[in-house]
Amino acid sequence: MPEFAWLAPAEVPPRADLRLCGWSLTEPDTALAPGAGAAILMPDSHLAGVGAAPLELAARRALVLDVADPARRTHLLRAGAGEVLGPGAGLPEVEVRAARMLRMAAALPRRRWAGSLMLDLMVRDGFANGHALGLHPREFALAWRLAEAGGEPVSVEVLLRDVWRLRFRPETNTLPVHASRLRAKMRAAGLGSLRLEAGEDGYRFILAPRCPAELDAHVRIGDKDAQHPAPQPALLGEELDHG
Repeated sequence: MPEFAWLAPAEVPPRADLRLCGWSLTEPDTALAPGAGAAILMPDSHLAGVGAAPLELAARRALVLDVADPARRTHLLRAGAGEVLGPGAGLPEVEVRAARMLRMAAALPRRRWAGSLMLDLMVRDGFANGHALGLHPREFALAWRLAEAGGEPVSVEVLLRDVWRLRFRPETNTLPVHASRLRAKMRAAGLGSLRLEAGEDGYRFILAPRCPAELDAHVRIGDKDAQHPAPQPALLGEELDHG
């Protein structure tokens, strides 16, 4: 039986009560725990008051209701929401969207992109200009998590949880050290237009204007694959491995 949680002080409204569709209602804390598989439903009014933390904890299992503004819907999807619905969505659509969201959350993509950096989950390495970056496991996991965020900042707490499986901040500077090593390998690979930025909200990938050295990289690199690079998404993309 699929499970869902309702993240708001008020009772679950009928249009979002998946118990009427055979689902089981669980507690929010249980649904937000690492490894949980429940859908998490919430109205946008509640999310606006508590910030983006539920979206980070839900790991794309969050369905946000009553979002009238298209720009706001786009922002929430980029911030990590699995589904975002407008005010007119009824229970049948909510149920279908929630079920689809859980299936998508359980399916890992084979590849992710951040600018011209391609990350391959099968070989657990990054590639640029036809060459491997030689990422260590934590460096790859850090890049994979940041690429998933699509340019939105990922907090230190979430990175420590998802990459290092830590529920506390260690006294060591593990995260800054790995971020620095990842930056160095990105620069060595000619990824001058992709930057790993650290700020008060956390870490994120951002695209800067491409420098001349990167624009003619295909001329300077003799690899035949680098001379005819495959088109890459502008910021972020995912490719599912269909076999």
